[in-house]
Amino acid sequence: MTDALVEIRDLTKTFGRGARRAGPAVDGLSLDVSPGGIFGLLGPNGSGKTTTLRMLFGLVRPDAGSIRVLGRPVPQHLWEVAPQMGALIDGPRLLPNMTGRRNLELLAAIRSIAPNRIDEVLELVALAHRAGDQVRTYSHGMRQRLALAAAILGRPRLLVLDEPSNGLDPAGMSQMRAFITQLAQQGDVTVVLSSHLLSEVEQVCDRVAILNQGRLVSSGPLKEILSSAASGPWVRVRCEDPVRAAAILTAFGCTVEGVAGGIRVAGSDQREVLSRLLDGGLTVQGVSEDQRTLEEAFLTATGEST
Repeated sequence: MTDALVEIRDLTKTFGRGARRAGPAVDGLSLDVSPGGIFGLLGPNGSGKTTTLRMLFGLVRPDAGSIRVLGRPVPQHLWEVAPQMGALIDGPRLLPNMTGRRNLELLAAIRSIAPNRIDEVLELVALAHRAGDQVRTYSHGMRQRLALAAAILGRPRLLVLDEPSNGLDPAGMSQMRAFITQLAQQGDVTVVLSSHLLSEVEQVCDRVAILNQGRLVSSGPLKEILSSAASGPWVRVRCEDPVRAAAILTAFGCTVEGVAGGIRVAGSDQREVLSRLLDGGLTVQGVSEDQRTLEEAFLTATGEST
């Protein structure tokens, strides 16, 4: 037993039967989600992210392995913990010919939630001004926000969001990130966020797990994931002639990569890089430490880096 909100052990799920049986969507997956913060679940298409999340809610039954949510085995005891769980999986599911408020009122009545909670969540997702309008008049982003309001209506301890920014424009994505961050900062909910938008995960998550072909290939605090993907310290150089800068440093045995506005140099000291470039007669605009991005860590973990 651990103090994790979610404990997954040796989880396996394969779809299809006989000759149509595919490879496992989830293959011996073991994973813990500790309380607090925002936990990012990453992986290429078909890596098993959504299947794993659906199994947490009993929407898909595993072939083998076990899942415990809030200390209880699921799906066997899902009814005990479901009131403390919220989810946005497979997109928003709303009644389009009813108002946003009425959608939430029906959910609140089913779950015996106080009516004043409806006003709170509408304010939180910035929909109070459109609460009286029919959902069919909402934009896609507004529907996503209403679905988020529905997911947090019962003050869940565990909130699972599968691609919450899917289909949103940049402004809508930024707004969704702000809502998710605000929820996590309140300290009463743990958010599990599945997304193919690595920049989104990098901005909001403090812990991540990377899946590939149904298996866990890397997990831990975001900072550790980023540092583990690096082969050593990297130095970023901004200069007017990156090709010449690369030639100078390569002559000294440095590993150099081209990036926008300059180059990156592996395993070197900033002062040493600057000194060699100045000695070579190059004008340098700036030298700084350069960390790996989540995209680079992701490609390294999944074996897709070149």
